[in-house]
Amino acid sequence: MKIFFLFFIFLYSLYGSNIKQLTTKEHCILATEHAGADTDQLKVLLMNQVKRDAVEELFGTMLKSDTLVVDGKLVSDKVKQVAIGSVRIKGTPKFYNGKDFGEVCTTTQAYITEEDFQKYQPKTLHYKDFCYNNPNISLKNLKQEANIAAYKKALTSIKPSMKNLSAQEAEEYIHGFSKSNEKLNIQTGVLCFDFSVTLYPYELELGSDSVATSDNKKEQNFSQKNGLIATFYNNKDYAFEHPIYKTVLAQDIALFKKSFINAKLQKNRAYYIKLQGFYYSNIDRYQNFELKSDVYNVEVKINNKRVVNKNETRGGVALKAGYNPIEIIITSSNAYDIELLEKQDDGSFTPVPLSKLFIKE
Repeated sequence: MKIFFLFFIFLYSLYGSNIKQLTTKEHCILATEHAGADTDQLKVLLMNQVKRDAVEELFGTMLKSDTLVVDGKLVSDKVKQVAIGSVRIKGTPKFYNGKDFGEVCTTTQAYITEEDFQKYQPKTLHYKDFCYNNPNISLKNLKQEANIAAYKKALTSIKPSMKNLSAQEAEEYIHGFSKSNEKLNIQTGVLCFDFSVTLYPYELELGSDSVATSDNKKEQNFSQKNGLIATFYNNKDYAFEHPIYKTVLAQDIALFKKSFINAKLQKNRAYYIKLQGFYYSNIDRYQNFELKSDVYNVEVKINNKRVVNKNETRGGVALKAGYNPIEIIITSSNAYDIELLEKQDDGSFTPVPLSKLFIKE
């Protein structure tokens, strides 16, 4: 009895004390609608459905609308898709045959932690006696620059790497701003005030790369080189937490299959492959892409927007001048060959050259 009690306490410390919201979901899919998918791949599809279905229930009313406005400012429409990545699966999911012929079902518990929940809630920070000094500009410009400096102070207190944001980039992250006790010393040009800002921690976690502007082509805050980072995961690693192999793909991604014939991958038989980096554009523009692949499933996102996938092989996205985040998620157990093409002015599609793909060093 004592051993059982201690085991219960252990389980509670492992799960119960860290769970903010928990829900049980039942889902079924027809195997006939996913021709060629093996048992493990059907399980992956079911887990993805569970997470999509659970996200609004777990995070509450904030995710119920497609567009959310706070203090007259639009909150990113990408919030739902980002939040799905925070949904976790508790324990080992149960899979079983459904009532209909060829039906595969699961009963699964999905949850989020308190930390996950707080990332998607508005956070208000308060500062007292903030001062800004620039005697070489007008009073009107002084107040504007002081506001931007206040934004950056709040942002860098959470994420120091944001210190080099442009004024436009910094403002994108601020969803509420108020000042009080404003005092100006005319002789010294020092403006002081108390202020409060409201922001969303998940946006900061995504990083300044998610707010690309024309300033990006003038100044980059990282050392770069051509290529994409490729990370491999096994078939049960739904949350991408335990990579089995990681490398830099420094060749055209059309050579993907040839690049990864090695003993470690042959032994583990990776099911998930994540390619990450940046697609460079020299101007603001809308770009169309085409995807060719020999994999079970694949999805390409640029600027956190799905552009093409296995079923929708052509699509487009608005690019900002500079470095646009790109992510490619592949599901496959035996073939890794993909090719991403971009549309040219004459209407033809040619492979994305390595000169437009970059990674941070």
